[in-house]
Amino acid sequence: SLFVQLMQVKSTQEDLEWLEKHRDIMVEALSDEGIEQSLEHGELGNFQKSLQRAIVARSNFFKFIGWSLFSKDKKIVNEILAKNNLSTSKKDLIRLIKRIDNRLNIEHNLTLLNEKKWVDKYDGKLSKLPVQRWLQDLIQGLRAKLLFTSARNFNEYFNVKKATKEELRGKIDDLFSNINHIPEHWARWLLYFTTAQLRKLTTDTAWFNRFRSTLERDFESLCEYDKLQAAMPIYELQCANRVIDEIEDSTGETVVAVLDNSLRLQWIEHIETKYPVLRSVSSLKFNQLEKELQQNVKEKLKISHQILLLRTKEQTYADVEYNRLKNMVTYRELLHQVTKQRRVWPLRKLVSNFIEELFHLLPCWLASPETVSAVFPMEELFDLVIFDEASQCFTERGIPAMYRGRQLIVAGDNKQLRPNDLYQVRAEEETEDIALEVDSLLELSSQYLMNVQLQGHYRSKKLELIEFSNINFYDGNLRMLPDKDMVNNGIPAIQYIKVNGIWENQVNHVEAQHVVDLVIELSQASPDKDLGIVTFNARQQDLILDLLDDKFLEKGLTQPKSLIIKNIENIQGDEKDIIIFSTAYAPDKNGKLIMQFGSLNMANGENRLNVAITRAREKIIIVSSIWPQELKVASAKNLGPKMLKSYLEFAKLVSDKKYIPKPLIKLDKSPDWYLKTKIENWLKEELNCQAQQVLPFADITVSANNKYLGVLATDDDIYFQSPSIKDAHVYTPLTLSEKHWKYKGVFSRNYWQNKEATKEELRIFINQIQNN
Repeated sequence: SLFVQLMQVKSTQEDLEWLEKHRDIMVEALSDEGIEQSLEHGELGNFQKSLQRAIVARSNFFKFIGWSLFSKDKKIVNEILAKNNLSTSKKDLIRLIKRIDNRLNIEHNLTLLNEKKWVDKYDGKLSKLPVQRWLQDLIQGLRAKLLFTSARNFNEYFNVKKATKEELRGKIDDLFSNINHIPEHWARWLLYFTTAQLRKLTTDTAWFNRFRSTLERDFESLCEYDKLQAAMPIYELQCANRVIDEIEDSTGETVVAVLDNSLRLQWIEHIETKYPVLRSVSSLKFNQLEKELQQNVKEKLKISHQILLLRTKEQTYADVEYNRLKNMVTYRELLHQVTKQRRVWPLRKLVSNFIEELFHLLPCWLASPETVSAVFPMEELFDLVIFDEASQCFTERGIPAMYRGRQLIVAGDNKQLRPNDLYQVRAEEETEDIALEVDSLLELSSQYLMNVQLQGHYRSKKLELIEFSNINFYDGNLRMLPDKDMVNNGIPAIQYIKVNGIWENQVNHVEAQHVVDLVIELSQASPDKDLGIVTFNARQQDLILDLLDDKFLEKGLTQPKSLIIKNIENIQGDEKDIIIFSTAYAPDKNGKLIMQFGSLNMANGENRLNVAITRAREKIIIVSSIWPQELKVASAKNLGPKMLKSYLEFAKLVSDKKYIPKPLIKLDKSPDWYLKTKIENWLKEELNCQAQQVLPFADITVSANNKYLGVLATDDDIYFQSPSIKDAHVYTPLTLSEKHWKYKGVFSRNYWQNKEATKEELRIFINQIQNN
């Protein structure tokens, strides 16, 4: 009856394999810990949460006591444990979780089975033997049906609906006696032909003749094909042959496309059967969860500031004492010492006598390592000691400050300035300890502490301002998110101005005067912009300072308070909207260009350059008396002069509007393998849209009329290189929004499961950014 029933509905070999796969899953679930059967289906979700809270409570004695006394979950959890013959131990709680997971797995697979038209709904007992017997009967019946229908003309020869079992068996025996020799020949033919080809050869005479002529013509090519086939694993051959058998248009491009799509769909089904939560990616719930997470992160930041202020206030007044007249006495002596005008105590003495009161009032202190050593006693006073700019801190000056804290964070950049002892005296002793041979605290710490590389760069509003350093100093590891409005303004972020200056008395007067004129012009045209001037030697710095004072006095103007004039030795730590460079290098009055690079030519001099060129937020203006190619640095001992020439060449390229951004992600696979390539091609072909993979922070950039409109992100390499889920789903979208980028995310799962829906979403997004 089952065989006859299966003959009435459509089913395929894929249905059989699908059924066998789900049988194995269900039998495995029933063979393991078993399933929980006392709960109703609708009760499983809430009970899972109750059970999880019980397990969390078991992890801590006090939590368990609280759970046992006050939890509403205790009764239902103990009741279900008893029904499953389990104790309240943590081990049995975990076993109960496994049984519930197995039950959910069984019910999920039964739901999938019941959706098939050729499967009667199972309403038997949920135990191994009945379920396994039911599934095995289905599989045997389906195999028989598929075997029966695979033979041509069986429906005419065997009338299944009318023939008795004996009549059917007799006809089958007669048939087998007549065709007994065919399997032997068929097996031999399969060495050279596919199943589909054999069917054609044995049924279509015209096709057989065409096949024979083609075989004679392409025999040599077929031999090469056989060599390639011999090198393929058996599973690859089986998969390829299966695809070729199933599709009518068996051209190479079609086979590859179908195989590619099928592999992805099968993987999606496999992984989502194992982890059903992954299906949420395609639902509106996922977008809702992402928005909630973003909102919660914003709220957490706001609340953290409020909590910090509240706890500081609480700490200040937590142990305050009053006398019988209700006057505060706790801080009375401290107040007296810090407000008196005579016999003022040194800070060290004040700290020693009022350390507890001071820390209640001021829990966070900012000081240099030398000040810490001079002011605070050699005790563990602080919970946390943080060193900033540790690359500039001498080791022997940082270690004493370490002993004042229980935990330590050392922050610095080994690509920036190192400690400078040019005008300082250091004690030097012979030592065999290699660790003591390093100069900076950052180098010493990197040998013993965990290293964390910060990758986000948020200062530069245009890619050009940081790209040179990113490539030459940071191996392309910095992640940059520029401002879209700044990128689209069409003004180069670096301007190279050539003047005819002369090097005389270690200064370049023409360059200095031009820099001063630029400052006057910019301070009047853009008074809201912070300006900074960087020189390559101290004499040029002094000259510009003098000329600025004279020029502002002459014009009756006031110098901007934010204006700084520094050389590359002391610019670290500063940042400005606009940075103006005066290189000062120039021929002397005889036309001779002397290659004297000062501190740039010292060991690690390139780090000074790296610091200087990364100070600008919006723009760099280079005022120079030479072109980059005029620098002769081939014989330079150290890297600094060579790096300077390379940077000036890069600056000239940007200034001439020849700079083109490019992705920094190196593709590990063929470009066609990536989702972004498929979407890019579709946007170009179907929507006639300018879509490219050009910016380093996005997979696809959409533009029009040389203006960027928005970006598309996929779950390709950039997504998986995000350091955390928060970074990919919260910080990156929020930062892109703050920097005026229209942003759209596309997931591979949705694309492969429903390409048309995904493409429709993309159409809507493209229309929105184009119309805005």
